[in-house]
Amino acid sequence: MTDLAALFPSDSFLPDWWVLVLLVPAGIVLFIGLLRDSERPAYFIPSELHELAESPIYFALTCAVVGLWSVLFVGLNMVQRIVIIAPIFEELLKFGVALLIGTAVFGKSIYPRIALALIIGCTFGFVEHSITYAGEPDILYLYRVLFHSLLSMISVGVYATFESRNINDLLWIAPIYPIVLHYLNNSFSVLSSVVLATASEATQLLASILFAILILLLGVALLVIVIVRHDLTESLHREPSLFLRDIL
Repeated sequence: MTDLAALFPSDSFLPDWWVLVLLVPAGIVLFIGLLRDSERPAYFIPSELHELAESPIYFALTCAVVGLWSVLFVGLNMVQRIVIIAPIFEELLKFGVALLIGTAVFGKSIYPRIALALIIGCTFGFVEHSITYAGEPDILYLYRVLFHSLLSMISVGVYATFESRNINDLLWIAPIYPIVLHYLNNSFSVLSSVVLATASEATQLLASILFAILILLLGVALLVIVIVRHDLTESLHREPSLFLRDIL
């Protein structure tokens, strides 16, 4: 039987400049966005909770503050922190920071805000790797950065797309998609560590990689659907039966 370890690259295979593959295209989109005249409306100060999501600056600031406070100070046991705290509040933090800066600089522009979300997610993944998981193999480091970048792009992409089409009553769901994907990812990590506790390290890594690929493909598909076929996303929440009819 072939050794599974031989299927994987060495622990350190990423060049020092690899992150530029993500940052340079995003930077180009940001630069183009700065050159264009973007619509920058004056956002109202929400007077009631149900109005909060319709004002991106205040919604983003609220998400960022709640997310940062919870990530830093909410103390639960390790499993609860991985499965509950991380999916909810890390995604609120990334979404809030990306939407706040993106809206302040680019107004209602969709693609520059998504590009900025990529940079914010990439930075978050890099910091998380450096502080908490510095010893992990490069393949997991790569996934961590791609994972956080993609989820940030999804949340901001949902918000920016719905905002541009005046689907204001569904703006609040923007962080929900990445929270669900993050929850699935972290739950799998915890469950697989128990189920595969007696398996070889290579088998555990293979299972993690296969699931990571599934999550990334699902995330990319969701991002494309939101941007290209926002009507499908809208029907998913308004009339699930119509959503199923449209995709079948």
